[in-house]
Amino acid sequence: MQDIKNSYQSMGEYYKYKNDLQKAKEYFEKSLLIAQQINIVYEIESAADLLSQVYSDLGFLPKGL
Repeated sequence: MQDIKNSYQSMGEYYKYKNDLQKAKEYFEKSLLIAQQINIVYEIESAADLLSQVYSDLGFLPKGL
């Protein structure tokens, strides 16, 4: 499961780099969901941080905090 989570995170980073923030958000949300399922704190923190950055970039500052 952790490999799948990492793949989703990598895809999210790719789309964030390409400035396709909606697609990046989708992949970071999937990454966070799996991180929560496997219950590894540093993976949850990493996924949540990346998702927060995308929310902030999209202008959703309250969700990005």
